[in-house]
Amino acid sequence: MNKLSRFYDLNGLIVGILILLSAVMMIAEIVYRSAFGKTFFVVTEYAGYIMAVISFWGLSFGEYCDAHIRIDFIDKIQNERARFVITKIRYFAGFVFSLYLTYVLFLLFRESYLYKAVSLQVSETPLAIPQFFMVLGAFFLMTIVAYKLAVKEN
Repeated sequence: MNKLSRFYDLNGLIVGILILLSAVMMIAEIVYRSAFGKTFFVVTEYAGYIMAVISFWGLSFGEYCDAHIRIDFIDKIQNERARFVITKIRYFAGFVFSLYLTYVLFLLFRESYLYKAVSLQVSETPLAIPQFFMVLGAFFLMTIVAYKLAVKEN
């Protein structure tokens, strides 16, 4: 778990940096627009891409930290065996969901990559770039849920 802990700690750090970067970009856009009456044109688009990455990478970090919303009554079950089984079912359902999410996002990424799809904005950013990071985030989520499903102490 040590390497996994370092990986997800780094993941959380990257998410934090991206949140800060997004805020700085938006503040710069506001100041630039207010002071000079002009715009950077790409800030809104790139802030959207950053939000997508933050969301998907943040899901895996949240699962690593046990920060997702959980059903409290499961933790209050007195029977150790029943709590263990229900927890495994919960992680299995999370694994199936994250596996499907990764698959669907990969198909979206693949289509954008094969057809060389670009954004409709001024920057014409290849859509495969932000979609790749979304697939990566879903894969990170699948990995941590699979780990928690596989370990004995839940």
